[in-house]
Amino acid sequence: MASDRGARRPEAGAGLWLNALLPALKQFDCLLERAVAAAPSAYGQKAAADVYRGLSIGKDDVERLLAREPGEPVVHARGADAEADQPEGVADGSRLAWLRRAFDLSPFDIDLLLIALTLEVDLRYERLYAYLQDGVTRRRPSVDLALSLLCTSAETKVLGRAHFCADSPLTRRVLLRLITDPHQVEPPLAARSPKLDEQSVRFALGQDGMDERLVSFVRLLGR
Repeated sequence: MASDRGARRPEAGAGLWLNALLPALKQFDCLLERAVAAAPSAYGQKAAADVYRGLSIGKDDVERLLAREPGEPVVHARGADAEADQPEGVADGSRLAWLRRAFDLSPFDIDLLLIALTLEVDLRYERLYAYLQDGVTRRRPSVDLALSLLCTSAETKVLGRAHFCADSPLTRRVLLRLITDPHQVEPPLAARSPKLDEQSVRFALGQDGMDERLVSFVRLLGR
């Protein structure tokens, strides 16, 4: 990772990451609740009971897809006041706040980090993401789902793609990488899934220490 731009590294301590992260996750759950409530409109009332959900496409599905505006967020989770819906997990002294300052991240960047971090905290999110993506096998949040959760219009979704570009702070600083379904050949960006770098996960969860990929090559000195 790059230098911390002079930001003060937070002190490690029991419960520090939990106190900082849980409020953000709870607010994110509220965002997911609104997205789940909007899902029947996007996928149909019977979709949740379909054991082959996402594996077959019927005439009703096609009609719903054609009725949707191009680029429109699939599940409208945000209200009219998007700022009020912003997850608030970046209190001063938290590790998310340190990452924000150290790497000059925007609030939107922090939201994306939080979405990528959820599966490292609780696998219940796998089932929620599968439901919201209308596919039992789609258990990782895609770029499209992340943007649908955080954006209110097709325009803001298109602009949000820039946060995943090679020169964006998240990818340039190797905080986040995009993974693809091995069964897809050169999938579009929207179909890829954001995943936190392992060292970013460890740091966010308060697990200080050496990145296992570096153990054979470097030695950690006291600070």
